[in-house]
Amino acid sequence: MKIENPREKFLSNYEVYDYLKEILSKNNWGFTAEEHEYKNDKKWRKNDMENLEAITRDTLAYLKKSTPVEMQSPETITEMMRFLNTMELEKIEKLQILNNLPRNLVSLYAIVEECDSRFDEEKCNKLIEKIDALFPEEQSEEVEDAAMEDA
Repeated sequence: MKIENPREKFLSNYEVYDYLKEILSKNNWGFTAEEHEYKNDKKWRKNDMENLEAITRDTLAYLKKSTPVEMQSPETITEMMRFLNTMELEKIEKLQILNNLPRNLVSLYAIVEECDSRFDEEKCNKLIEKIDALFPEEQSEEVEDAAMEDA
């Protein structure tokens, strides 16, 4: 197999998630109870579109569960990329920061190669603050209750 255009473009998790949601709604996929029982029959063989549907649903579920795609939007991503473009980061480092949204220095150091020698702690903290401002984490009820009791 010959690769015509190697690594022409990087895609963020959000872009993949958004595209798969579009495919899901465009094809109007969904299981009914009868179809689900029929599809579990051992004699039944899935065709290509049903395989695509399963892969799409599984990938959407994975992205939703394991990455912060639901708190992202085109506007917040654009603003974050403008901020990241002011720093001397590689393209792949910017993508990893956007996909993982590191919330502390340890996570950031794991993403950015030689972060401690390339950037001072103040610049790293500004990046984390920007992430927290653009993509605020949802606090669980337990954390909120604990904060109320402390006050």
